[in-house]
Amino acid sequence: MKFIFHYTASPLLLSKKEIAKYSIPAFVATLCITLLYSIDVVLVKHFFDPHQAGIYSSLSVLGKVIFFASNAVGFVVFPMIAERRELKKKIVGLTIVALSFVGGVSGVLTILYFLFPSFVVRILFGNAFDEAIPYLGFFGIFLSFFSLSSILSNIYLAIGNTKFSLFMVLASVAQILGIFLYHETLLQVILINSVVSGVLFVSLLLYYPYGKRFN
Repeated sequence: MKFIFHYTASPLLLSKKEIAKYSIPAFVATLCITLLYSIDVVLVKHFFDPHQAGIYSSLSVLGKVIFFASNAVGFVVFPMIAERRELKKKIVGLTIVALSFVGGVSGVLTILYFLFPSFVVRILFGNAFDEAIPYLGFFGIFLSFFSLSSILSNIYLAIGNTKFSLFMVLASVAQILGIFLYHETLLQVILINSVVSGVLFVSLLLYYPYGKRFN
């Protein structure tokens, strides 16, 4: 076992500037991710009556099933991509696998939401929330795009790229402004969420060829 002692540990030196340079935009990106799937509930409670707000809250709970079911891959992908970055290895293949998994799980659940909305709503909330049935599939689209955007943001953070946080900030602002301006119906709010999350995902995906250069 003498070979173990042939190597000496080298200290890891990080300046306060380096820590701030990464942690601040990373915090902003994480905050925006949280806002994107939670601020809509707050705004709906503000603009709609308690009954409609309750219906929307039930949709939010069911939608988050998609996010938490698919985004578990992020906990696995983050350290793997961070390791590959340090070893100067390519991350494209792992990125494709991660997006395929998240997209597959999200897509299957969204299809189920469109095909069997009554069953899904009633098995969790009973008949009291039947008004949520027509909106469930559309809410699934919103959370599917959001889940894909979230996994991409995790990948960017893993390779040390924090510039993507600008996309997250713009998306959060667009979502809040959109709901402030257009909130006549719950479907309108859901469509705004879907458009914002869809544009965010496409933007992060188009940014990827440049963003992965940090690898």
